[in-house]
Amino acid sequence: PTPTPTPTPPASQQVDIDIKPGMSPNSINIDCRGVVPVAILTDESFDASTVDPPTVIFAEAQPKDWALEDVDQDGDVDLVLHFKCQELTLGLEDEVACLDGYTYGGTNIWGCDSVSVVPGKN
Repeated sequence: PTPTPTPTPPASQQVDIDIKPGMSPNSINIDCRGVVPVAILTDESFDASTVDPPTVIFAEAQPKDWALEDVDQDGDVDLVLHFKCQELTLGLEDEVACLDGYTYGGTNIWGCDSVSVVPGKN
């Protein structure tokens, strides 16, 4: 019998992300009631405008809304997604938070950034 060719796995690309653009450290209050912005950055190897926003998952949450804007002031357009704090699955011990999703062309994208999860008021 003729061997069946093994399907090629879909392409996967690491992308640069910035949790809470312009802020350092990236502190997230575990009890916050608003949204956390996360930017997928455009650079010479990736165009963030090709990301299909509803496919993106950050800390197990889907985006509430999104916009294209130049968050890192480098002259190109980045994708900023907003996630509801209450939907994030982050613990006080977490030091990194990651997102993954897909481009309109079906390429899997993923990226991580440092995070400081702080306790809420008791």
